[in-house]
Amino acid sequence: MKAFFNRIFGRNTPELGHTAWMFSGQIGVSLAAFILTYVMANYVSDTVAGSYRYILAIYSSVSVFALIGLNTALTHSVSNGKTGSYFLAIKTRFIYSCGAAFIFFACAVYAYLYQLNTSLAIALLVVGLTFPIIETFSLYLPYLNGRADFKKSALFLLANRVCTMVFVVGAIFVDTNLILLISFYCLGQIVSVYLLHRLTLHVSVMNSQVDEGMIPYAKHVTLMSVIGAVTAQLDKYILFIFFGPVALAKFWFASVLPQEMNRGVSILVSTFFPRFAVGTKEQNKRAARKLYLLSSVAMISIIGVYAVVAPTLFSVFLPLHSDAIVMSTVLMAAYGFVPYYFVWQIFSAQKNVKIMYILNTLEPIILVTCYLILVPLYGVWGVIATIFIKNLAFNLHGLYYVIASKS
Repeated sequence: MKAFFNRIFGRNTPELGHTAWMFSGQIGVSLAAFILTYVMANYVSDTVAGSYRYILAIYSSVSVFALIGLNTALTHSVSNGKTGSYFLAIKTRFIYSCGAAFIFFACAVYAYLYQLNTSLAIALLVVGLTFPIIETFSLYLPYLNGRADFKKSALFLLANRVCTMVFVVGAIFVDTNLILLISFYCLGQIVSVYLLHRLTLHVSVMNSQVDEGMIPYAKHVTLMSVIGAVTAQLDKYILFIFFGPVALAKFWFASVLPQEMNRGVSILVSTFFPRFAVGTKEQNKRAARKLYLLSSVAMISIIGVYAVVAPTLFSVFLPLHSDAIVMSTVLMAAYGFVPYYFVWQIFSAQKNVKIMYILNTLEPIILVTCYLILVPLYGVWGVIATIFIKNLAFNLHGLYYVIASKS
């Protein structure tokens, strides 16, 4: 593995190892997500499943206001040896997440008064009450990534996902009401992140060095992520508000495997962060050029295989949603083909704040513009086309960077 990275980067790189662990761990995470989707699709009504997915979309958007940039900033600080920054990150995250929790309370009031949906309102209140605990103790993952301890990172992430999946599936076989499912989701998250946080403290030797620049950098990353974090879930909001929870459930079942592929690529790319952080601009560009080509070939192959096996997967595991096969195949191409992630990782590792601001501003502009044009014309397929167009645009930018750009 080290020889592979040396050829990619054209130099001796730190022996970070455990990249295979990250990949294997993601396979386990994806399996857990698929099991949950299988149970949801076959034992829970589409209305409840769509509402459940809608709340998780709100969670993803609100998490940015818990100073989401701390994840990147902490990883960068720890990769530079300042492991004592973890405690500062914990304290800061708790303060910001308490403030962000009020967004859930506002959403709950809106759901109760204007949507007349009591179950949705109570579920949002439950999430708001547990949000600070979950977000605060989840910082063990960026810490482990900064230490380049990818074996523990992969195993801990898998433990978190499996624990949450077990809690939710267990709740489903008790009752399938929305409040119970969300309550058990939050409980599973709290139990897993707290125990994994404590285990991280037990197995790690942290020094007293604190990166004073971590919080300012985290604020920069957060600020440039705010619009993107909201628009990243815009497809779920559009489907739920304009087409209803059933349409969102259908989209979820069609997109679960494509989105897990997307997350797998994202996690795999994160293992390159420490290498990009210590490389020069030219070294990183040469490495990105090779990685862009290799990942493109791999992803196109995976998309082709999925197009062949998708009908069988749906007929066996999701027989009630076989009408989503074509949608799922197109979504695999839309979500899965993202080699530009390597290029964006370079900008993040090198703290290229200017271009990160530009790209994170451009992304929501593309999404909102396409949604406004395509959704009224094509409905759900307009949402899918938007995702495809956005990834195509950034892949072209990534290709320009690795081939033609002089910057």
